[in-house]
Amino acid sequence: MNSRRDVLKMSVPLAMAGAGVAMWDAMLGRAMAATPAAGTAPGDAATPLPYFHPSNFFDGNQWVLPKLPYAHADLEPHIDTATMELHHGKHHQAYVTNGNAALKAMSELGAEADGRVVESLQRDLSFNLGGHALHSLFWGTMGRPGTDGVGGAPFGRAGELISKAFGSYDRFKTYFTKVAVSVKGSGWAALVYSPVSGQIYTQAIKDQDGQQTSGAMPILLVDVWEHAYYLKYQNRRRDYVEAFYNLIDWRAVNLLLGA
Repeated sequence: MNSRRDVLKMSVPLAMAGAGVAMWDAMLGRAMAATPAAGTAPGDAATPLPYFHPSNFFDGNQWVLPKLPYAHADLEPHIDTATMELHHGKHHQAYVTNGNAALKAMSELGAEADGRVVESLQRDLSFNLGGHALHSLFWGTMGRPGTDGVGGAPFGRAGELISKAFGSYDRFKTYFTKVAVSVKGSGWAALVYSPVSGQIYTQAIKDQDGQQTSGAMPILLVDVWEHAYYLKYQNRRRDYVEAFYNLIDWRAVNLLLGA
């Protein structure tokens, strides 16, 4: 089994990526602090913990496409099966494959490597491992409609922070939707948490590169690249974002908050 330290050795290039090391440290650290029940495996609807276990992201040598905690069809009718198959199995897999290739190329560079080659590999790492990290959190904070803790108003630590920051869940949704809809071109809307201030706030992330505020970690994301919604919603991004609220797994969000 991979230790948290082993996985984080591979996380260094994520400092240049959209989600940053803080997100992986939160995900893997929270998971390692708890021991899943015997026999529990990714796909068990009873707990989000197995999804966030290090072995679901890293096999000891390289990053891997995480196994979802639900089936591709389980997010219907809010996100369609065909989109999930394409988004997770093709787009996300490509980020993992290309990120690992860039890491391998970087590890093979000699001391006299051309600076332009290094810069190009850094851009590849930023884009692909940023995409891997952001998508991994996106999948892990959604769940099958009707499952306990999925959809509806937030509870626990997440509910407290949202009420404090926005006044109510409805006000949060109004503001978060505006952030998501206003992203120009491709990107993400994120709810991030600052361990220093203990506060949460919203943030727009352009594409999936380094737009992350230092010291803060995303605890909730919605992908607004067109491949995330176009098969079902076409140009109706707002409808897709509104549907997303039915899928939020508040147990996973609280896990990322350490609650």
